[in-house]
Amino acid sequence: MGCAIASVSEVRYKRWNPVQLVREPTLPIVYQLLGARVHAPMVDAMVVMGNRPKRRSQESAHSFDLTLLPVDVLETIVRHLGLHALPLRVTSRYFAEVALPPGVALALTTLRVGPSMPTKMHALRRTTRACTLVQWDYFTYRASLHWRLEWAQMMPFFEKAPINVLIDAFKATPVGAASFFGTIHLGNIKTAAYLRAFAKLDAERAKRIEQWQADQGYGDEEGPGFRVEGSDYTSHARLALYKAIEARVWDVCMGTDLKCPLSSDEVVHTMRRVFDAGRVRNGRCFHFTTKGWLKYTPFLLAAHALNLPLLRYLAARSDTDLCDRSAAGNNAHTIAKHTLQLRGCTDAEMDRSPVLQFLKRLGLKEEAYVVEGARF
Repeated sequence: MGCAIASVSEVRYKRWNPVQLVREPTLPIVYQLLGARVHAPMVDAMVVMGNRPKRRSQESAHSFDLTLLPVDVLETIVRHLGLHALPLRVTSRYFAEVALPPGVALALTTLRVGPSMPTKMHALRRTTRACTLVQWDYFTYRASLHWRLEWAQMMPFFEKAPINVLIDAFKATPVGAASFFGTIHLGNIKTAAYLRAFAKLDAERAKRIEQWQADQGYGDEEGPGFRVEGSDYTSHARLALYKAIEARVWDVCMGTDLKCPLSSDEVVHTMRRVFDAGRVRNGRCFHFTTKGWLKYTPFLLAAHALNLPLLRYLAARSDTDLCDRSAAGNNAHTIAKHTLQLRGCTDAEMDRSPVLQFLKRLGLKEEAYVVEGARF
């Protein structure tokens, strides 16, 4: 008969290693660390005796104290948990002394303050998908500002928060049943026909679901429920944060945030988070802003700002249209050359410009510049 098991002290050290806890923060493990002094539970060791396994328990003399953890470890736990760290702050005085990350704090403030008018009075939701159907006009401009009235009490917080804090708050806010990021509307004939077509598809999909439930033998109240975390209220808060991010993208592409300059690497990093985490769509992210009449895209604006790292990043994205044109018909090469002319560059300096050389390699041709707004 042979038996080979690790000692209890080794098992306990491997199980309660704080470094492993930070790498994989989970609520069941963290909740066991609450209080001033927490003893680890007993470790069960399996001893094999012939064909009859026998279980015995041993209690370790080791204990774990939260005061032994550095402050940055507790901050890492709170940062990874997001809003789920609130029960820890209520239960444990050690976690209560750890401040919430700025993004999580902004998300909590948004959920606590709420909108300034009932949600049933909010404007109809519209997404960037409607950009393919709606031309920018005065009514589009008014719709782009209506969310500021809906969240008037939160506007001072949104306007003072850096762009990355807004993105963190958007990620921390749970998603509700109605995410408001699907198909939607502005009031014109094309959009109305578009919505009617999707309403017909929704009706057909509902019939297929009912037929499937009937085939499975479910009754009217026995059908399977599909739930996601959050509620319609959290979705409204998430949409407000989305609009706050969308309104800041123009300044970020121009290399500033809250009137503070950003380096080229910071701009690229922030724009990557705007697209990937903030869900702002590339190409038409300015349509529902006050700059929508220009029909600029991030690629065109990066050419205007002569930001070569941002141009390279956007050109490598599959959702970037390199042939985009502004409302006046200017392409990226024309806009970049016009910016160099405004800065007083000579022809020789423009020939050596790395931005123009990069745009030429992309196949963009030089054209005469047309003043924006001349066609309106």
